[in-house]
Formats: sequence, C-alpha cells, structure tokens
Amino acid sequence: MPFTTLRRRGSSTITKSGPPPVSAECPHGQVVLFGWVLRQNFWDDTSKQKGYDIEICESGLSSCTSKQGNTHTYDISYIFVECGAQAMPFSEQVVSVSQTTYNTIKCPNDYSIVFGFGVSTSSGKSKSALYTYVTPCRPGLYYVPTTMCMKSCSLNMNNQDDKSFMYIVCVDGTIWSGLNMITMVAKDDFHSAVNRSKQYNDGELALECPSEGTVLTGFYGETHTSSPYVNAPFGKCSKSLKSCSVHGSGQAIGHQNYRSLILALLCKNGG
Repeated sequence: MPFTTLRRRGSSTITKSGPPPVSAECPHGQVVLFGWVLRQNFWDDTSKQKGYDIEICESGLSSCTSKQGNTHTYDISYIFVECGAQAMPFSEQVVSVSQTTYNTIKCPNDYSIVFGFGVSTSSGKSKSALYTYVTPCRPGLYYVPTTMCMKSCSLNMNNQDDKSFMYIVCVDGTIWSGLNMITMVAKDDFHSAVNRSKQYNDGELALECPSEGTVLTGFYGETHTSSPYVNAPFGKCSKSLKSCSVHGSGQAIGHQNYRSLILALLCKNGG
C-alpha cells in the first residue's frame, strides 16, 4: 500500500527554504521517494515570474538540489522531499506550469494520483504575497457508480495571480493497493498585512485530516513580501498526528509587508 511507505518509521520528510539554489539530503540509508522545489519572488519585478518554475526531485537519489539560481534580490526557493528506504516502484512525478487561468495536470501511463497540489502566486506588486492560493490534488478512488481512480487535477487561477504551479505523484493503481485509504487536503488563509506587534504569532492556520485520519506527510508555509530576509515559516507536518498548523511570523522589513498562510496534508483515513 502507498501509505505504508509513508508511515512515521517508514519515511522522513525534509523541508528547507532560502535564497536559491537550495538542497536537501535524505537521512543516512534513505533515498528520495518524491519531492519538489518551487522558486518564487513576492517583491521584485519578475516579468510575471518569467523563468520561475517548479522542479521534480529525482526518485532514488540521496539528495535533491534545485537547478534554478538566484536572479532577483528577493528570490526564495522552497524544497520538500519525502525520503524512504528505497525508491517507489511503478511511480512517476509530474509538474505543470501555466500563466493561463486554467491549469490541468495528468498522470502518465494511466497511473493514479497518490499525492499532489497546485499553487497560484503573484509577483512584482507591493501586495503580491497576499495572493497565494493552494488546492489539493485528490488521490485515491471514487465510485460513480463503478470504482474509478483519480488521474488528473485542475486549478482555476485567481485573476490577481500571474502563474500557477502544479505537482503530482502518480502510481500504478493496478499494483498499488490502498488508494481508497488516503486523502489530500489543503487550505490557505490570512491573506493580509503583517502585524508587527505579533512576533511569531501573527495568526494561526490549522488543518485537520478528515474522518479522524492521521498525517502521512505534508507541509506548511507563509508566503511573505520580504522573504527570504525574514523568518517566514516553511516546514513539514508531523506524521501520525490528526492535524497541522502554522503561525504567521509577524516580521517585516521597511514599509508595510503582506503575507498568506498555506497548508497541505496527505492523510491516512481513519476507521
């Protein structure tokens, strides 16, 4: 089953953020199962994020390093890597980047989604960090009326955003069992000005696994006007818990700063 590979003792989640390029290394004896690197900029004029991309972390390697370098002062990259004892067989990672309103991503080889999300963002405006929105790419099975596997995911971009980035992990549903036992959820909120009087506690965004489920893996973050020069959070959600949360940094540089809080969780269903 896919989720057995991601249980607390079966895998490790590594997250980092900072000026590009960024890298992450799996613990000793583990290799990359899947992962991604996303480069962003919430202040400089990037010609609507021209050249900004989301990259795949190659499965089976001991580490992942972004290929995208630093081209603007306020460039920031986020890296998320799931590590395990051995690479997942019969799996593929796919990304899709679009500047149009509608973005869709599909699994190859008639595979099914096991993990994924989409995020739309803005750049080059004073309030760009306000406009970060995340959507889950639903994994598993559904019944209408026969059993079907989720093989694609779509995102409708807000008209204030410039670009959307989508990432999915796909597996062979005929070989991998347990796809009906997992759920992907995501949430964004606190699209607002930073409150400097609330250091490290500028609002809390929380997300629970549905139906008494528990976290297999996931990430949280704050997109921020002054990243990477403030300690805006980006990190991993603890495995086996029922929820995950993130607090706004309450930090700012110079004039008024803005932010959004985001969360994405892959959950093992309860029961």
